[in-house]
Amino acid sequence: MASRPPDIEGDKPKRRLFKRFPLGFLHMQIAEVQTAEVKLYLFVGVDRASKFAVTS
Repeated sequence: MASRPPDIEGDKPKRRLFKRFPLGFLHMQIAEVQTAEVKLYLFVGVDRASKFAVTS
């Protein structure tokens, strides 16, 4: 069973907060995968306000 590494002493980097977006603002991302036989696409949509994600 793996154990956690020890905590680092000193200054930790500050976490960046996500920008606030209006309800319904969607972030769309498209990825393309090509093989010798076929080309496939992955579509991802994320609602920035609720963090709801959909893939197709």
